[in-house]
Amino acid sequence: MQKSRIKKGFSLIEVLCAFMIFSIVFTGVMKIMLNALELKKQNELMKNQSEFLYAVKYNIMYNISYDNLLYIYDCGKKNINGNKLTLDYIKDHGLEEILSNNTDYILPYGIMEIEKGEVLKVNVKIVNSEKNNKKNLNITFYKGKNL
Repeated sequence: MQKSRIKKGFSLIEVLCAFMIFSIVFTGVMKIMLNALELKKQNELMKNQSEFLYAVKYNIMYNISYDNLLYIYDCGKKNINGNKLTLDYIKDHGLEEILSNNTDYILPYGIMEIEKGEVLKVNVKIVNSEKNNKKNLNITFYKGKNL
């Protein structure tokens, strides 16, 4: 009579298949997590830049006179260097220190444009990408002599 041999345990192929399934699932999860972290980083940057734009707006509206704003702009101070695009920097130094006439900037950078008239149309723009206009932020507001 022959004895049948019954092997107990896993064969090498079963272990390799389980390892491959685990590694495929693991790489998929890691890719999703990396995308989520990148999206979180971009959202934080956009939040900080939009807070900076509103700080510039309120600084111009409430702390700078119409004539002083025209003088600053006519002197050529309309560019904002990328390392000065923080809320703390504008709180510590004010708008006059942030604006410069230097045109050598690295992304991101800011530009202030003014349309002159009885009421000034002020447009402050943060450029994050030269190619993709959707990544750029801007804010437009008006400054009058009595505003």
